[in-house]
Amino acid sequence: MKPPKHIAFAINDLRKTGKLAHADPLFCDGLARDGAACQIMAAAVQGDAERLLMLLSDPRVLPDFENAHGITPLMAAAARGHTAAVDLLAAQPLVNTGRATRDGWTALHYAAWFDESGAAKALIAHHAPLDAKTKSGASPLDLAGDKPVAEVFWANRDFARQMRQQNPEHPKFQPAAKIEPGPAPEPSSAAAAPETPAKTLPEKNESKDAFFRAILGVGLQWKTSPALDVKGALTGRLAAMKKDDLAEAYKTIRDTGAPFDWSAVFVKAAAASNLEAMRFLHNDLLFDQLTLNRALSAAVQAGDHRDAAHHLVIWGADPAAPFETGGQMKAPTIFEAAFRQERAGIFEELILWRGERLAKTDAQRLDAFAPRLDNHGFEMKKSLALYQKKREVKKMRAGNLKDLFNQAVTEGDITAIMAAYAEAREDRLFRGRVEFGRQDGGGAIAAALISGRCEFARRLIADGYHLKDAPGFMKSEVRLQAPEKAKTFAEEHLAGRLQVESVEDVGRARRSELRVIAAGPIIGGARYGMF
Repeated sequence: MKPPKHIAFAINDLRKTGKLAHADPLFCDGLARDGAACQIMAAAVQGDAERLLMLLSDPRVLPDFENAHGITPLMAAAARGHTAAVDLLAAQPLVNTGRATRDGWTALHYAAWFDESGAAKALIAHHAPLDAKTKSGASPLDLAGDKPVAEVFWANRDFARQMRQQNPEHPKFQPAAKIEPGPAPEPSSAAAAPETPAKTLPEKNESKDAFFRAILGVGLQWKTSPALDVKGALTGRLAAMKKDDLAEAYKTIRDTGAPFDWSAVFVKAAAASNLEAMRFLHNDLLFDQLTLNRALSAAVQAGDHRDAAHHLVIWGADPAAPFETGGQMKAPTIFEAAFRQERAGIFEELILWRGERLAKTDAQRLDAFAPRLDNHGFEMKKSLALYQKKREVKKMRAGNLKDLFNQAVTEGDITAIMAAYAEAREDRLFRGRVEFGRQDGGGAIAAALISGRCEFARRLIADGYHLKDAPGFMKSEVRLQAPEKAKTFAEEHLAGRLQVESVEDVGRARRSELRVIAAGPIIGGARYGMF
């Protein structure tokens, strides 16, 4: 079992020379020589973390591209053993750590083959799939063989537990041979009696730390006996907590130093649409795209959790990813699953903010279903109408888009309001920034609240609009017609008690912190979702 010739040749050349040399045309093959992609690939191959950090700070750069041989920057950095570069790339929300070449090789396969323990440890910390198989059926551990990098896999508790269940006869799980003790030495009368150590008082919170260590160390038999799933029960309890309670529990568990899968808490919080827990965890951990995709799948499976889906797609969840629940693929894409299960609210959020990820096959099916609206419920009909409106406004000129938005506010047409506003926000490169008047912005907030779309109203408020600027009759309609949740939202907003932070701003401080420490050793810690 060997890696594809192009990567093997390039890496071996780098090991001999320490420079790009012949590897440059191989790694940058298929990339524009003067483009950002080629520069990112070169920085990843050379392990230039500072330059890579500067290139990735540009929001227009998408680092999950591949060259003509199917190699991504993450794979190149892993094969070369540049841990800091691997951390930087794997931490990007849009980078898929499980992406594979045409031969099925992932970044973890390359790290294992080239015996790069640091890179393998970083990838595992970022939830790279441990059971990915090449076309010939080899896992990363198979490629590690007897090399030191294999110990990185066995040091991962989840991996070791899974291997114990699959292959309990593995030599790793066999007890060591017992050594019979020799005869005890005769006691010496001259030997001084050992001093009794003085008792020390336990440190503060020692008992609490021991308690949490005990909790985190059990629950390993959950597949055979759900009654013993203490860790699973703790995960569910944390996912249901309010922000203040979760913050206290989060700090306590972190202080114990015990490993805990916070990504599982995040996924369960998304399934329960616990926005407080989702925002708190993502603000500190910045989950990768695989976790965001799992959370979006869980939200679709659990119900029509529109607000949770709004957060997830803004943070980078990919609706074109496979719809998976319980580790099994249930639909080709999350988008199609939302459509099949008639999750109208989630469907709208995917159309509004990640419509460009709509697969061609999805679009063809939607176009076929659109004329037969009678086959769907009332809410799904409105969602399909939004899909059609979003297609109408695509590439509309700035002036026409502004006129459409203003007219929609006057008529209270929330479908046109959302389509026009989302298009204006998401495609500034094509038409430039579209500015809407304060009165129209306030009217759009009112229309959103009347229809119960609080997260859309929150987005408008975060962009600087205020409900007080809405026409008087629309504010009256909010008090009379809006759902109770939206009425409370409006009252808090008008009274100045509503603290609004845009979804995009969640995690901004953490991202800034990472940009500062990215080139140093601190980023090697497994802070993203599991530690």
